[in-house]
Amino acid sequence: MTLLWALNTQLVSEQADHLLKNMIGMFIIYYCVKDDKNNVEKLLKTAMWGGYGVVIVYIIVFASKFGLSNFNAYVINSQRMDNAIVNVNYLSMAASFSFIIHLYIGLNEKFRITNLAMISTLLILAFSRSRKGFAIVLLGSLLQQLY
Repeated sequence: MTLLWALNTQLVSEQADHLLKNMIGMFIIYYCVKDDKNNVEKLLKTAMWGGYGVVIVYIIVFASKFGLSNFNAYVINSQRMDNAIVNVNYLSMAASFSFIIHLYIGLNEKFRITNLAMISTLLILAFSRSRKGFAIVLLGSLLQQLY
């Protein structure tokens, strides 16, 4: 639909191609694990730790490229992270989905030290100031409590 009013139709078609490939890949993965509850739980944990991995790699690359003093500047000056390394909306969405999955798994298991990883996602959400990330966390947490 966006293709009709886009200024650069090639970028839109490339994005649609990427979305279609992701959808097909996720459908194949879902089809492989949909029958066994243990496989679904393994898939959820893989997605959760993958999101945490993205956050950790971002923090390491950011600290090595810009230094910890710039990271402290974001905290002190209440600035939003920039898109120098990766899109902050992508980063916050990866962190948000990891948080929601961890919250779901944490409600069904006893407390573990790995639950403290949820703090890193909340910090990334605070520094990125992404409305998408906040919406995912709020809606996901609310829907988990309802169901």
